Amino acid sequence: MKKFRFTDMRIITLLMIVLISASCGQTKKADTPAETPAVQTANKKDVKEYVGTYKTNDKSCPIEITITSQNDKYHYKIKTSTKEQEGGIDITKSNNEVYFDFIGLHGSDKKANISGQYMDNKIVIQNEGNSMNAYTNFGDCDMKFIELSRSDVK
Repeated sequence: MKKFRFTDMRIITLLMIVLISASCGQTKKADTPAETPAVQTANKKDVKEYVGTYKTNDKSCPIEITITSQNDKYHYKIKTSTKEQEGGIDITKSNNEVYFDFIGLHGSDKKANISGQYMDNKIVIQNEGNSMNAYTNFGDCDMKFIELSRSDVK
């Protein structure tokens, strides 16, 4: 049996470190649909479902959001008692949930876009955070959650 010298062990150790370092951070490429992530962007068949005008039913918090679509891109126009703004929307699906990210629409946290969850022809936006994550999206609305119902549903 051959004895390993100290220099041989150093080389083996060095090779193992290189191999381990090279394999760190490598991810497997998803080749099949079963391996793709659950988050997806909205597709063409969803366009008619999301497009429309959404309004609050509370007179103390008048908000109206109109969503349109052109060339597979979504656009919003929002009117509140204090602002009017337009911009794009990123729509993502995660499992059975749909989320709207209103690009460029900010509340008290100027770094994050206001987002909401779409369900049953309604958009629900969390308006206020908590003591650990304090923020307010619409300061003129004194409610924790804002529910906007689609007004043009038949």
